[in-house]
Amino acid sequence: MDLYNPLILLPVLTLSVILYYILPKRWQQPFLLLFSLVLLYLLSPHGMVVLLLLAGINFGFGLLLKKTGNKTTLRTVVIIFNLAAFALPRLLALEISTALPAALDFLFPVGLAFITLQNIGYLLDVSRSIIPAETSFYRYLLYLLFFPKLNAGPIEPARRFLPQMSTPKKYDPYTIQRGILQICMGLFKKVVVADRLAFIVDAVFDQPGTYYGLTVITAIAFYSFQIYFDFSGYTDIALGIARMFGYDLSPNFKKPFLAENINEFWNRWHITFTGWLREYIFFPLRRSLLRNRASSSQFLALFIPPLTTMLASGLWHGFQPTYLVWGLYHGLLLYGNTVYTKKNRSSSTRSPWISRILTFALVSFGFLFFRSASLADAGILLQSIFVKSTTYHDLLLNISSIDLMLSYAVIILIMGFETYLHDRQKSWNDLSFRVQWAVILILLLAISIVGVYQPINTEFIYAAF
Repeated sequence: MDLYNPLILLPVLTLSVILYYILPKRWQQPFLLLFSLVLLYLLSPHGMVVLLLLAGINFGFGLLLKKTGNKTTLRTVVIIFNLAAFALPRLLALEISTALPAALDFLFPVGLAFITLQNIGYLLDVSRSIIPAETSFYRYLLYLLFFPKLNAGPIEPARRFLPQMSTPKKYDPYTIQRGILQICMGLFKKVVVADRLAFIVDAVFDQPGTYYGLTVITAIAFYSFQIYFDFSGYTDIALGIARMFGYDLSPNFKKPFLAENINEFWNRWHITFTGWLREYIFFPLRRSLLRNRASSSQFLALFIPPLTTMLASGLWHGFQPTYLVWGLYHGLLLYGNTVYTKKNRSSSTRSPWISRILTFALVSFGFLFFRSASLADAGILLQSIFVKSTTYHDLLLNISSIDLMLSYAVIILIMGFETYLHDRQKSWNDLSFRVQWAVILILLLAISIVGVYQPINTEFIYAAF
């Protein structure tokens, strides 16, 4: 069910927002929970049972952590349980076949990977007395299943979301307006940009060895932009919808392709996931290694944490070798950049744009493995780069030249706009009201035209995780 189709999303959202603010304040949260459960049922009816069961068990764990004195043992049990609930179905899928029988689809409910991290983060925060254990099951359930972030995040910390539930939400025209603007931007990124790029990317990656040279290089670069506009588009929609209901979700992207090194890239890309990995894996592991006074501890404290953290990132995306290679690749990049930075503390005279292009190239090379169906396919694509082909002739036999030109145009347009805001240290809210609505009208026109023209329906990439 394509619930993010503008023809479905906008009318349903409009009606639900009207009902939400008409209802008495005490019914607002029950309404949101009911709406979230209905949406979850439509997306994954059998998986809903699994998520409710996991929510109930983790809610109980939270209450136990509040009462027990030996939190270390229970904390270990909590982590093992949640990781097992997440990992065992994926191991089963690998064991059975690449295509899991439909009867076992309930083991992969919508948003399980994101909800698992939120469960673990909440319980670790309770065990460390950062937040009190939630005593209302329906509030905890709404935190986990809040429908804007259900499908693909952001990975919202409980300590940030639960306090927002304590305040009744009042109708605010300005907040509604900001939500609408953000939703329109997200729809534009998804429908006009990401789905257009998918035509070229899918043609090359799904048929390795068919295209060569410039075409393969373009597809690799286009995939970086596709996954960025697709995922940040979803995030914009999620944040915009949440804002219309009076909730402030965490931002997930901050112009990542303007990063000047790989560490800065990960500070700007999938920010809530990166923050989770830092807080619960990277820093605890690094502190543990630094406590060891052995002569090798300094090296290990630099090398092991980024490698382990990014390997965990790869495993979170999937147990396929391509994700593991992608994670290890980024772990080595992070370690290398840290060592380079330590040895070159003086300010660099290198142009920021050279650093940005180099960082983008490194990230795009990593995405070659992330997108490929197998390591063998990635190897074929790598070989294809070095086969002489300096035109798009073969690609244009199967892909419309309009799609290719439109892809370049929208990338240049949006990246130029992001660069303008970044270099002048401005945000969207710094623009005048007239400029904002002029941009939105253009976006809506583009969504209407290109959305109708679109011949296929593509889901959000990160909904698969």
